[in-house]
Amino acid sequence: KLPHINEQIENKNIPNTDDTQARAQVTSPASPTTRLDVSRTTLSHNAEIKSSNNILLATAQVYAHCDNGERKVVRCLIDNGSQNNLITTDCCKLLNIPIIPLSNSFIKGVGLTSRPVHGYVYLDIESRVSPNKYHIHALVVDRITDQLPANFINSSDLHHISKLPLADSNWNVPGGIDLVIGVQLSPYIYLGNRLDIGTHGPIAVESTLGVILLGDVRYDGTSNDVRYSGTSDDVRYSGTSDNVRYSGRSENVRYSGTSFVINNNNSSL
Repeated sequence: KLPHINEQIENKNIPNTDDTQARAQVTSPASPTTRLDVSRTTLSHNAEIKSSNNILLATAQVYAHCDNGERKVVRCLIDNGSQNNLITTDCCKLLNIPIIPLSNSFIKGVGLTSRPVHGYVYLDIESRVSPNKYHIHALVVDRITDQLPANFINSSDLHHISKLPLADSNWNVPGGIDLVIGVQLSPYIYLGNRLDIGTHGPIAVESTLGVILLGDVRYDGTSNDVRYSGTSDDVRYSGTSDNVRYSGRSENVRYSGTSFVINNNNSSL
């Protein structure tokens, strides 16, 4: 289960956002630098479903910059319901980035169970499929979630997905999560275009990190309890993309062969 569901950060030593210098900075070649305040609480909703389907959460693989400038590939969960970015202690060790310590800090989740927050870091991440780079602030925790997705998804009937510039090349294989990208950054990631990849596949959404797959997907196996978290924010974006030409509000985009065909009906996600 996701520890950041309905989480609340308790720390009397964390300064208020009015007087703190801890901020997340977003840089993009297509837009000026944007500064975002660090929030102290995270709210999300959760549900439990019994079915033979997987609830596929939005994941992406990104380049994270080590302290020496080297890049490592890390896997992140994009959660619009999280008001804070989170990173695991193991990922901090992998990147050899310094942790700014916090004392007596906890995250409260479902059932008011508390998990410690060890501190926070400043981190540079970079898209693998576009020039977009982001400078973020993330709270450090021991563990974020179980492996995602919960079960292996047979993608043999979804061979056309492999032609897309996927944000997570291992989207169908259960794996660990190193980083949570919260609502501080997610509006700058989603481009608002939904790709039609058929009725039997997941939803595909364009982003600066690549095509993100999410939603209800069937898997080969027995019924399991699947827990998920998140919100379905309606994100608007205007501009151009390397893979899809578009403008204005969200549009439905149909994938056909190696090209994208846009239906100009202004339908939202």
